[in-house]
Amino acid sequence: MITVFHAGMDNGFADSGRAFAERFVETLKVLKSPVVLAHMGGYMEWLQVEKYLVGKDVYFDTSFCFSRIPLLIANRIVKAHGCDKILFGSDIPWSTPLLERRLIDALEISDDEREMILFRNAERLLFGRL
Repeated sequence: MITVFHAGMDNGFADSGRAFAERFVETLKVLKSPVVLAHMGGYMEWLQVEKYLVGKDVYFDTSFCFSRIPLLIANRIVKAHGCDKILFGSDIPWSTPLLERRLIDALEISDDEREMILFRNAERLLFGRL
């Protein structure tokens, strides 16, 4: 079973501090199945993602990050965390796949790494394919 969490701030709730990066550190220790943290590990708290979550055994998805995450920080997270642990996501209806694809296209990664993010990682995670 794959567990997917909203991660970071949530514009729909005034008190959305329950899904911050630092709080996921303990959660990751007890969950044995794959975990995906939406919004590059924490919407609008990417510096904390770098501090607490980058390098851990967790996937980040790219949903709702285009035009929100600074490209410099996105590149740092992807490079430090590894392209093999990043999944393409869009977060419909708040953003479209075409818009979110623009973030992936802007990353300083190889074509093979881009392919990993766009579908190979999901294929491996969902179907156990290498």
